Amino acid sequence: LQFCRKCPRIGQSGIWALALCRSDAAARAADPKEAKYLPELKLIAPLLSNMEVVKCLSVRGGTSVYVVRSTKTNTTYILKHISVPESQKQVDALLFTGAAATAEDAQKYYEQVVSDYQAELDVLETLSASPNLDCFRSYQIAPKEDGVGYDMYLLAEHRKTLVEYLADNAMTKLCAVNLAMDLCSALIDLRQAGLIHRDVKPSNIYLSPQGHFLLGDLGIAKISDLKYCTMPESMLSSYSAPELFSLMAAIEPTTDIYSVGLILYRIFNGNHAPFEDENTSAKAADRRRVTGEALPVPMYADYEIS
Repeated sequence: LQFCRKCPRIGQSGIWALALCRSDAAARAADPKEAKYLPELKLIAPLLSNMEVVKCLSVRGGTSVYVVRSTKTNTTYILKHISVPESQKQVDALLFTGAAATAEDAQKYYEQVVSDYQAELDVLETLSASPNLDCFRSYQIAPKEDGVGYDMYLLAEHRKTLVEYLADNAMTKLCAVNLAMDLCSALIDLRQAGLIHRDVKPSNIYLSPQGHFLLGDLGIAKISDLKYCTMPESMLSSYSAPELFSLMAAIEPTTDIYSVGLILYRIFNGNHAPFEDENTSAKAADRRRVTGEALPVPMYADYEIS
C-alpha cells in the first residue's frame, strides 16, 4: 500500500485535504535546544523530491509539522508527517493483549487504519471546487521501512493565518463582513457534502493570495454519524460551543456556526473574548462563557449587530 496523488491545480490527478494541524505551524517554532529530540524526516520520493527542510514547527505525538522549501522554485510549503502507529509501544500493546497474534497481523490492522484515512481523503476530494476551503496540494502514504505501520506525508500551501493577519493589520468592518461571508460559504460547502468541521478557530483560517479567507485544518465529521461521535478533547478551544464541554457532549450541525459567530464577536470586541477585561483573564472569562452566561454586547458593535 503506497500511493501519491497530486493536486488538480498543477495539472495532475488531485485531492483536497483532511486535517492539517497548521495551528501549531502558525503559532510556534521548534526550540533549538530541543533539536536533538526532533524526529528525522525522510524526504520521500516523489512527493518530496527537490525539497529541503527549513525547520520543524511542532511535534505532538506521532505528528510532526515542518516548513519545507522547493530547491527549484524556492517556494515554501507546510508538510505534515503522521506516523501510524504513533510509536512501537502501540505495536507492542497489540501483541501483548493478543489483539494481533503476529507482527504481520499488526501490519494488517494498521493497513485498515490507513485505509480509513484514505476514505476520508476520498470524501474530501468532492470539495475540491470550493473557493473557501484550504487544501493539501498532494500527499503520499508508504509502509515504514523499519518496523510495523505506515508513514503519511501531507503537503500544503504555506499561508498566513487569521491570527497572523490580525497581528499585522487593522480589521475594518468591510473586511470583517468579507471574513463572515467567506467562512459561511465554506460551511455551506461542507454542509452540502454532509459534513461539519468541528474545529473552527482563527489559527485554522488562512488568507489566500487573492485576499479571500479559507477554512482549513479540516477535522471533518459526517453529519449522519454525529450521534456516534464525541468531541475530541484536542479540538475543544475558546471558540467551541459551551455544550461541547459537558461530559455527555453531543456534537450538533450548528457547532461550526457558533464558532464563526464567536470569531466575529472577538473582532468587534477589540480582539478580546467575552467577559475579558483588565480585571478578568482570558481563562477566567472563558470559564464564564462555557457556563452559558449571556454574552455582553461587543464594544465596537453597531446597533444592528448588538
